[in-house]
Amino acid sequence: MMSYIIILACFGGIVLGLTGYWKLKQAQAEIEALFKERQELNQKIAQQAGEIIAKSAEVKHAQIRQKYQAGIMPASSHHIDEQLQQQGWFRDAPARGGVGLSGLQPHLSKPSRHGGDQAADSDSQSDTSGNL
Repeated sequence: MMSYIIILACFGGIVLGLTGYWKLKQAQAEIEALFKERQELNQKIAQQAGEIIAKSAEVKHAQIRQKYQAGIMPASSHHIDEQLQQQGWFRDAPARGGVGLSGLQPHLSKPSRHGGDQAADSDSQSDTSGNL
């Protein structure tokens, strides 16, 4: 009878050992799966952080571009002439006692016919040869 108890105890020990071993393997596999999942999440986080930084840089660049483009107004010849006069670039500028751009008009050739239409008179058209 004692031998049956010993055999039963050995068999119980083997079953408990195998069950423990199986549970240990299961826990180990679960730990590996969790580590792998954590690594994938860290990679996603790093990728998203890179995308956020890139998008942030794009937004900042667009804001800077928009800020500087808002300060740029289209140039008109009248506006440029006014600025040049204010800065004293014309010899006859009103700031120096001259008459400004209007002082240039009398120096132009007078039309001989066509009632003041200078474009119709070939002699009064601007010189395109470059000899000004």
